[in-house]
Amino acid sequence: MKKITVFLLVVVFVACSSPETKVSELAAGFENPGKDERPHAYWNWLNGDVSFEGLTYDLEEAKDKGLGGLQMWDTEAMRNSNGFVPSGPPFMGTESVAAMQHAIKEAKRLDLNLGLITSSGWNAGGPWVKPEMASKNLYYSSIVVNGPGQIKKKLPFPEVARRCPKGEDGLPLWYLDVAVLAWPNSEDKVIPDISEVINISDKFKDGELNWTPPEGQWQVIRYVCSNSGQMLIAASPNSKGPFIDFLDPEATRFHFMYIIEKLGLKKGGDPNHPLKTLDVDSMELPDGIQWTTKFREWFMKYHSYDPIAWLPTLSGWTINSKDESARFIYDYQNTVSDLLIFSHYTTGSEIC
Repeated sequence: MKKITVFLLVVVFVACSSPETKVSELAAGFENPGKDERPHAYWNWLNGDVSFEGLTYDLEEAKDKGLGGLQMWDTEAMRNSNGFVPSGPPFMGTESVAAMQHAIKEAKRLDLNLGLITSSGWNAGGPWVKPEMASKNLYYSSIVVNGPGQIKKKLPFPEVARRCPKGEDGLPLWYLDVAVLAWPNSEDKVIPDISEVINISDKFKDGELNWTPPEGQWQVIRYVCSNSGQMLIAASPNSKGPFIDFLDPEATRFHFMYIIEKLGLKKGGDPNHPLKTLDVDSMELPDGIQWTTKFREWFMKYHSYDPIAWLPTLSGWTINSKDESARFIYDYQNTVSDLLIFSHYTTGSEIC
């Protein structure tokens, strides 16, 4: 069967010159640019099904057609009538790494650059990502109790995402109780003053609330951080796994170091090594309330106040006023943005 090679052009680098550059040198650079200035392209390894011979062929074609390099990308064959493209080995498994090492060797021979998309499909993650390192959301459950008098009651566990990994007891394999809050109940879901929000987390243990509320009807909400269950998008059949927690720098560090160690890359290695970049493609945070284990600490660092008492606004309540509630949500969303940039992109760049 004749192999058809398709390269998707993604970026063109243009050489810039200083004022001192001679016209002849500039002209020569346009006529015969270096590999860094030539077009580079995504190199899709559909279903991870590749051969050494096929990889060599692709690289030689890329060189012949004037490209400067390729980005290796293990992806699902999303249009695959009758299984035309077989399912290859798991991404970053023994066979997969051997294929990458072969591509690196051949790219060096042909003087081409390489990049690697650091997951099968997108964005970042894989079957090696355990629940404590996987993407997370904030979930909540609520009850209404009446005071005065002692309340000794199991609080319902929040309904989590359908794909959240669970144990035999039906609870998530990983979760963290963030807070249990109480405030006077009202039909209009308005809390006139934030001082009315009481943190009763110290009255909650082993799933049970033991609290003596003041007189009146009280809204009690349990906030829990657990996994979103978001899986890689368009991963090859044998390479499916969860997203990492993009708001946790340790998750990014864990993920990139897993790839680096599997490839045997070393700090301060050969500057002429063909593999120049470790990349991530696209970004889709899972639906829901974004949260991570240290979100409270990060929020306080960025905004100098504690977000816990304001959590009811993420549950549909208004605190103090619509304007003040909107201000908290603005601060919350900015924290998500800042934390994503720091935890994923800044941390990933520092590791590379």
